[in-house]
Amino acid sequence: MRLAPLPKLVIFDLDGTLVDSVPEIAIAIDHTLREMHLPVAGEERVRHWVGNGLHKLVERALRFAEHFSTEYQHQAITLFEKHYAEVLNQKSPLYHQVVALLTELKRSNICMALCTNKPEQFVWPLLKHHQIETFFSLVVGGDTVSEKKPSPLPLHFICNSLDISPSDTWMVGDSQADALSAEAAGVSGILLKQGYSQGLDLTALPHLAVFQDIESFLASITQ
Repeated sequence: MRLAPLPKLVIFDLDGTLVDSVPEIAIAIDHTLREMHLPVAGEERVRHWVGNGLHKLVERALRFAEHFSTEYQHQAITLFEKHYAEVLNQKSPLYHQVVALLTELKRSNICMALCTNKPEQFVWPLLKHHQIETFFSLVVGGDTVSEKKPSPLPLHFICNSLDISPSDTWMVGDSQADALSAEAAGVSGILLKQGYSQGLDLTALPHLAVFQDIESFLASITQ
């Protein structure tokens, strides 16, 4: 499948799209639960909880442990932020061909931005660790603007800031939040099966195209 014509702007999600961050997130979640004297979750469970921001991630962990309340959620968020900062960039590899894809888009003079529900304080260390931060003209985290994906607000903020129409934009992600945010913003959605879809069938979500991974997406714009 060949995707053409290429847009003026490509907005990327981060977790599950560019970086496989679940191993570190799972370690931080389990450290948090253990410190609260609750049963740990393990990586496979956490893999199904990622994609809707920190508050939802922690809520899912506490509900798994049958210990959810607003008070415990605030406590768990504070603990998670501490533990995640301690393990960040220890086990979070880039997906195969990410640098090649970003390089190809840059060569084609396509503007790139990042839109993630991860708190911004954790975004820049990941980008800098993998030396890909210079590819992005704008980075929007889960706390950069007042709403997160699946709201269209973060994508509208990026398009308005870069003065590029949503109709000339692709959103590349791996989840329902990415698909619904793109649809609501009038942006074309590219979905990748490699990431954290929470068990959903991505082909049933709004999309321009669905690919297995970054490598097959790259092939679709270079073949």
